Amino acid sequence: MIPESLYSIQIEKSVIGGILNFPNVLVEISHILDEKSFYVKEHRIFFSIIKNIILTGGKVEKTIVAQKSLDLGIRMEISAFDYLDAISFSQIRPEGIIECVKELLKLKIKRDIFNNAAAIQKYIKDSNSDPVDKIISNCDKIYNEQISQYHSEEEPQDLYAGIEHLLKSIAANPITESGLITPFKQFNSWFSGLIGSDGIYVTSGLSGQGKSAFLLNMAKGVAKLNNCKCLILDSEMSMNMNMLRAAAVETQVSTWMLKTGNWCKNKDLSNKVIQGIDKINEYKGSIYHMYVPNKDIHEIINITKRWFFRHVGRGNKCLIVYDYLKIVENLDKNRAEWQALGDRVSYLNELGYQLDSPIFSGAQQNRTAMETEGKRRDDSTTIGGSDRINQYARFNSIFREKTLEEVSEHGTQFGTHLLMPIKTSRDEGQDSYNKNKNVKIIDHHTNKVRYKRNFMNFEISEYALIEKGTYADVVRQNNLQAALQSKKPDNGNMI
Repeated sequence: MIPESLYSIQIEKSVIGGILNFPNVLVEISHILDEKSFYVKEHRIFFSIIKNIILTGGKVEKTIVAQKSLDLGIRMEISAFDYLDAISFSQIRPEGIIECVKELLKLKIKRDIFNNAAAIQKYIKDSNSDPVDKIISNCDKIYNEQISQYHSEEEPQDLYAGIEHLLKSIAANPITESGLITPFKQFNSWFSGLIGSDGIYVTSGLSGQGKSAFLLNMAKGVAKLNNCKCLILDSEMSMNMNMLRAAAVETQVSTWMLKTGNWCKNKDLSNKVIQGIDKINEYKGSIYHMYVPNKDIHEIINITKRWFFRHVGRGNKCLIVYDYLKIVENLDKNRAEWQALGDRVSYLNELGYQLDSPIFSGAQQNRTAMETEGKRRDDSTTIGGSDRINQYARFNSIFREKTLEEVSEHGTQFGTHLLMPIKTSRDEGQDSYNKNKNVKIIDHHTNKVRYKRNFMNFEISEYALIEKGTYADVVRQNNLQAALQSKKPDNGNMI
């Protein structure tokens, strides 16, 4: 039984009567109003008849509507014509009809959620043998399948009509970056921080190359700099392992010392740990973690939404880190792994859009990225499912350890790791990467010119990340003297 507070017969009468008087208003409300919006059966039938007449180009006449309703089996205490005549004798104007429709939609949503709760209760009664995770996931699915239908404002908009307002509203409160500020100044300069709702960020690497350390440092830095919360969904490492790594970052004590407790036998290490505890406590309540080794994408989405609405709240921003993109679902013969991976990225894109928050994910490089004669392949073909990741992600990159040859060439002052952007077309910071994409290199022995993709340098020390400039800085530093001698000061410039 639906409570009386979840429907309004008077509002339903006002809407139908208003449309009888102003049929053209249906064009403005048809995207949010349908037969199911009405609680009273007779009103649903009246509206359906009126809508069909309007959509087929006919003229709305009460006599015709009444007759069609009789043909469909409507029987009322008074005649259908008298009923329609009575409710159309209203002073409501078109703008009033629209307001009534919005209220009608709200009541329908409340009824649907009320009925949805009954469906959840029914499932709970019949779920005796289901494990806890499945119960929670299924309840989320029942609820979210209903809620996801409500997009009352979704319709094509005039692209240029709102540009003036957008520009002036941004100018009223100028900002340095348009997204969440990251702890990496060069990343912010090139890509303007992390932006939600328009595709996920991806960084790829071989196993054990520091990808997880990069994501952890990204998460904690974003949380601190933006005073927001972050969720890490980890398919590889347990909560304890991540706690030890996080502790190693703040204390600069090795994870071996921390996990064995041997730090307490050394005075210097003990002081480091004690001092590090204060830094660790600064992040309490901001970084959340869950070990999700075998969760399918729908479970991942449900877990994330529950966390978001409980700890963040609609309208607030956060960062979601997913480490890493891999397929755990069973695939049939008609469905390849790269297709399933593309779907996973697409689902995460939709999640970021719904929550209006950025998602940063890890991905795995394949064996083609391995060293050959001391060199590494740094292109999208080395990334598992690269075509789909490049297609759906807003940002794609490679994070890896430098080869010994690269460390020797660059110099130890430029770090142990690099982050090389692969796809960046949607993002432009104050000092855009796209205009700094290629570095000019001159061989001063042969005067030959070549170009190489620019990248960021990092140093990893006990899982902490420290920025060490760009490849352009490497070229300028290593060739400064030669450039001066050869009178070619443009060596290392970007094009």
